[in-house]
Amino acid sequence: MDARNLRPALPELRAITDGRYLEEPDFFLDQLRPVGLLQRPEEAPNAAAWSFSSNKGFWEAVLREQVRASRPVALTGFYLSEWIPRSPGLFHTYGAANSREYAMQQVFEEPYAQELAWIDHADVHEFERGVYGREAARGYLRIFNPHGKIQMLRGGVGCIRLRRHGIEGRPVWLMSASSTLTAHEGVPLAVPHDRYTEVIDSLTSDGIVYCSSITGTLRYVPDFLGNLYQWPDVPPVYLDVEDIRPGPRPDETTLQHAMVSVAVSFEARSEQPGPPGMLWATYVTFFPGVEGSLQLRRDWLRDNYVRKRYQGRVISDFDEQVPRFEGAPFGLIRVFDGSLNLDEIPRPVGQDPTVREAFGRCRDIRRDVIGDGEESTG
Repeated sequence: MDARNLRPALPELRAITDGRYLEEPDFFLDQLRPVGLLQRPEEAPNAAAWSFSSNKGFWEAVLREQVRASRPVALTGFYLSEWIPRSPGLFHTYGAANSREYAMQQVFEEPYAQELAWIDHADVHEFERGVYGREAARGYLRIFNPHGKIQMLRGGVGCIRLRRHGIEGRPVWLMSASSTLTAHEGVPLAVPHDRYTEVIDSLTSDGIVYCSSITGTLRYVPDFLGNLYQWPDVPPVYLDVEDIRPGPRPDETTLQHAMVSVAVSFEARSEQPGPPGMLWATYVTFFPGVEGSLQLRRDWLRDNYVRKRYQGRVISDFDEQVPRFEGAPFGLIRVFDGSLNLDEIPRPVGQDPTVREAFGRCRDIRRDVIGDGEESTG
């Protein structure tokens, strides 16, 4: 593997406790939220098909309630990904756009910035110009201060990856499709296992698959978190896929520009950036079309950033298929297999009433949809 071909990604950090109190429960609610996708979808009268060629067009129609449940939908010219947004659709809301705009005014440089930026000897400025244009250099890969980092995560940044699950007795893979090369801007999909097997080899080797069309039926599920969120939420929706038609394989430059941001929470033991025992959230961007990118950035985040810089330990995990942080008590595997124990999670998260109520609702879904003692993955 040529290290010079790997691209940089800078970490974003925010405090989610002030010592005794959980100030930002939404990070942990988003960790529980994907379980809601396993519920029985809502039904509605059949309607004419809609076609979309952009993330923005799709989400505008959903947010304006122009496209409803049970409507046939076609996505044309989208990139298929294994990674789904932590908060699907949030990126396209008015509030999220304001959050990201505000974050761009909350920028500063930290000593570790150059360390991570050049960890793989990539040309930061040339890469950014290639993706976002000359005027956008230093736009995406900025270092934000704590206020800016809060706003970026509220702006819809971040993805997770899940195992195979069952919806109404059918084995499906929860994936996403994006008209851009950024996964958290895209549309969540429930892909039947037989369709998944047709594309997984290409996804594994290239990171993304360009599709001339993805067709299916739009499904809504009840929002089991509902009133627990601190700001207006997006209706839980996904496309129940019936057919995927891959298009031409993208060129190498396009493949290397596809991006996925992943977020974790961790407990810091050092006296910076706050008192020992505080919990923080951070995210880092990797490039699924670049060999070794995820592992390289995971290792840096865990070893250099969390352990060395803050003498900390990671609390959550963004990947249900492959555990990325051994022993993370709020990992997605534990969320879905029923082994999550809030008493094992550092204070104040495990004792927060909002998180505990969300956990109870999540447990009810597991009992009603999966059944006690049953496996949700194949």
